[in-house]
Amino acid sequence: MSDDILYHIHRTGDMDDLWYVGNEIIVDDNFQSQFYVQLLKQEFPLVQRYGDYDIDDLISTMEEMKSLNFMKSNVDSLFHKLLYCCYSLRRERALEEGRKIFSSNCPSRMHSIFLTGMDDLSYWESYVGNRSFQRFSLNCFGNLFVSSDSFFPQYTLSFDDQVEQSRVYWIPEMEKAKHKEILFQGKAQIIA
Repeated sequence: MSDDILYHIHRTGDMDDLWYVGNEIIVDDNFQSQFYVQLLKQEFPLVQRYGDYDIDDLISTMEEMKSLNFMKSNVDSLFHKLLYCCYSLRRERALEEGRKIFSSNCPSRMHSIFLTGMDDLSYWESYVGNRSFQRFSLNCFGNLFVSSDSFFPQYTLSFDDQVEQSRVYWIPEMEKAKHKEILFQGKAQIIA
């Protein structure tokens, strides 16, 4: 529980109907983070085509195609976008599996809003970039978990290895963190 003021860097164009001063947001296991929603949208064509696919096999095949320059220049950027999406999906699934193993009482990244403190605002604003964001101040009452994106598993590892490496994210040594990201579930009041 916390009554400290925290900050959310909201990407303009995503869930704008929630993000206005005075609104109260309830973040529970039914809430889906916008990041996760975007990953699911990008994954949808893969699910339609392959059904229940093995993400390690798909990434391995795509990496081999990339190394052999099988892609035509007109589809190259789409290919790289899909490969990046697959890396992100694998990482997020591995982090979720790791949460269940190492810190099951912590909020899920899939069902949280991402917050930060004053000290890390400039980092996250530059990460979102292109002036396509708004900064909101929130009073938060609920479950907070503090870690860092610098503790993410390496994207080149297999799913199982990423799950194991996610221990560092879910049991963080924050004195080694470059910057903080805060996962939050509960009631958030947007105050500015």
